[in-house]
Amino acid sequence: MSPTARANPDVPKAPKTAVRPVIVGTDFTKRADTAILRAAQIAQGIYSPLCLVHAYDVPTPGPVFPIPEPLIGQSTTLLESAEADLALARAGAQEKLAAVKLPKGVAADREVRLGAPHEALVAVAEEKNAAAIVVGVRTPKGIVERYLLGATAERVLRLGHCPVLLARARTTKPYERVLAAVDFSPVSMRVLWVVQELFPKAKIVLGTVVPKSGAKKLTLERKREVEQSLAVLAQKCGLHPGVTEYAVAEGDPKHGILALGIATNPHLLAVGTHARKGMARFLLGSVAEYVARAAPVDVLAVPPAAEP
Repeated sequence: MSPTARANPDVPKAPKTAVRPVIVGTDFTKRADTAILRAAQIAQGIYSPLCLVHAYDVPTPGPVFPIPEPLIGQSTTLLESAEADLALARAGAQEKLAAVKLPKGVAADREVRLGAPHEALVAVAEEKNAAAIVVGVRTPKGIVERYLLGATAERVLRLGHCPVLLARARTTKPYERVLAAVDFSPVSMRVLWVVQELFPKAKIVLGTVVPKSGAKKLTLERKREVEQSLAVLAQKCGLHPGVTEYAVAEGDPKHGILALGIATNPHLLAVGTHARKGMARFLLGSVAEYVARAAPVDVLAVPPAAEP
């Protein structure tokens, strides 16, 4: 990164370069296997630890009725029975997690947590200062499935403070082309820093969408001006000209980003999300949310840097 960018208080800080783990959740489904393959590939590529996380729920109790007087004295026995059930559930979860197979040559820490999957993933990621969380999601088939991301992925995206990668493609091949969608806001710079941190060998396509101006199409002159602005942003973020391309689309951001994805043929699409304060923690922003749901390729959602 350039010294000028570091000195400017309005420019967000780049991610720390210390080795940080890649977190991946598993519920032992095929989608989780896809996420594990991708998380392992990323961790190997940046020489980071890999951490598998599985969350298990408390055994659901039956209907609650008033305890008859003769049984009140047996409350200790009932508590011991509940604790035994909980220990048995945990042991079963640990056994299943230990049996998860990883790609050859890949090792991982394994964490079993009590509670909801999204809470477990976010908690582990925060405790370990994770580089990213990887979650498996389905590839949308038809218009209806564009609105079915999955409960865990949805909640991790909304509540997590680190980048979240939605893995759709079942492959161990590294991402060779990454489309980074930017709008020149502070989070755009963070998107580029995160992409460089996680995928240092990838070709980066820097893309943006400009509003449509009446009935007129995007002129060649205007397109060159926008590309020049993209080049300035790339320079600020330390992108090497040899691994950077520029792409410009016209229209509304949601559909424009997907159009850029079709035009540039990336293996991954990276996009920034909104700030996480108060109720805003539950709002990704319409653009990021639409892209996360509708993109046919893997998506990396990058939140703004957490404020100190």
